[in-house]
Amino acid sequence: MTSRPQPARILVVEDNAADVYLIQEALKEHEVASSLHVASDGRDAVEVLMQHVRDGELPDLILLDLNMARLDGKGVLRTLRAMRDFDSVPVVIFTSSSSPEDVDETRRLGANEYIVKPSDLGAFMGIGGTIKTLLERGRGGGA
Repeated sequence: MTSRPQPARILVVEDNAADVYLIQEALKEHEVASSLHVASDGRDAVEVLMQHVRDGELPDLILLDLNMARLDGKGVLRTLRAMRDFDSVPVVIFTSSSSPEDVDETRRLGANEYIVKPSDLGAFMGIGGTIKTLLERGRGGGA
């Protein structure tokens, strides 16, 4: 009997419910078996991340918006990169900002990828392929 790989644990830090829905659809389209946890702002994200540390079940990937209430994505990124527990967890910035300053700063802070949210639905679905590739790299080839 062959065991199926565990679904990828993905933390989506996003305050727009429509974007969360589209992310879920993009993952389905690219056949990414995943368990999504959603935090709607930066402070909630930090609380969720601390709980993951306590539970010993870190996310396999974090998809992080920059522009949110209470604590922005850069603040979340600073917080998690300051914690050694998250050194190997890939962080994908997924935001409406195309500012070169944001790209440079988030790379310096430790983001693995930076994706500007496309306005075209077909292009938006491509995020599923990017996530699948990152997860496969992290798992040694099988997502």
